[in-house]
Amino acid sequence: MSFRRPDSSVESGWSLLLPYCRIEHRNHLNVRVKSSSRASFAWRSAFFDIENVYFQDYVKGQEYAGLTSSPLTTGIAGPACGLWIGNRDLNPTIIDRMHSMTPFVPKNILLLPNAAVPKASLLADRISACLKTQAVDHNIFCYDYEHPTQVPHIDGHDLVIVIGGDGTLLRAGHLCAPLDIPLLGVQAGRLGFLVELNENDIEKNLQRLLNADYHLERRMMLQAEFLENGDVKQRWDVINEALISRGRDARPIEVRVDLNEGYMMSYIADGLIVATATGSTAYALAAGGPILPPELRNMLVLPIAPHLSLDRAVVLAEGAVVNLRAISDFEVVLSVDGTTPISIGPENSIRVTANKKSLLMARFGEPNYFYRDLAAILQRNPILEMESND
Repeated sequence: MSFRRPDSSVESGWSLLLPYCRIEHRNHLNVRVKSSSRASFAWRSAFFDIENVYFQDYVKGQEYAGLTSSPLTTGIAGPACGLWIGNRDLNPTIIDRMHSMTPFVPKNILLLPNAAVPKASLLADRISACLKTQAVDHNIFCYDYEHPTQVPHIDGHDLVIVIGGDGTLLRAGHLCAPLDIPLLGVQAGRLGFLVELNENDIEKNLQRLLNADYHLERRMMLQAEFLENGDVKQRWDVINEALISRGRDARPIEVRVDLNEGYMMSYIADGLIVATATGSTAYALAAGGPILPPELRNMLVLPIAPHLSLDRAVVLAEGAVVNLRAISDFEVVLSVDGTTPISIGPENSIRVTANKKSLLMARFGEPNYFYRDLAAILQRNPILEMESND
């Protein structure tokens, strides 16, 4: 890997950064930074791509994100950190996004139990009782995520507590992400990769929440666009994945993939997944894809049951523009985050890019929580475990 020489406005910051860098891959640098408030060094991680710089404080578990016009042209500083990257004039967008990652004491909370899960309503009442003792304003809305007749009023709340499983949190994420309202997931469903709390630690962690003793995690989302003869007909926000697959006919399809307006490759397979790091533990994991850390801002392109095609996942940078076109004499469908599929024809293409929106989640675990929880879940089948306890 090589880096272009920075211009004079960032040279001093870049030269200070280089002695403490260890390259892991092209978008990820581990940076050892002298802390002005500690005698020892603190490990931090910086993520660089075409438009963004991400700064993770592994000591405090806080993340700071900033939008820049090009790599290393705008400064970022972590809490109590003596290092500047780039010039000292912070873009207001960076300041807003840095502030949005700072834990706060929620003043108006919305509880969203899954109406289809009886246990979720019971847990919502329990959480409500805890919030009442602390005189915290809150509302409860039992939401039917699969067949909604009414949509909850999210705006005006500063935190949403979602009670259900990962599917419940995924649906709630589509409501909260456009408003940049953080989510806290409480387990009441079958699977819990994304949810944070279970019924045994609700009271303890609610108190931590009300003391701002948590950290916020910002996860990348994608945007999928449905085009017909080059015109955009529909758009979706993507938290997990966009999927092109065969329809009712049990026959493989051909999917042509163009990357940044140039041909990349074609697959003959049952389907093709374009996923986020969050989605790497969903359908992509079941299809044999790699597990990406949730803070990575990359796209994962993965075929499903490929035949005489590349059978490995491809990890793309955040700035990639992926165009998909299906070539088949049989039905081909598109589904986003597990929603009802729609048919696509030869005149249609799907364009997938990074989304300006992102999913904001409240977390209580230490920085390695993802790997600890992942290992625990992968060592057992949570669905079979629940059935055995019935």
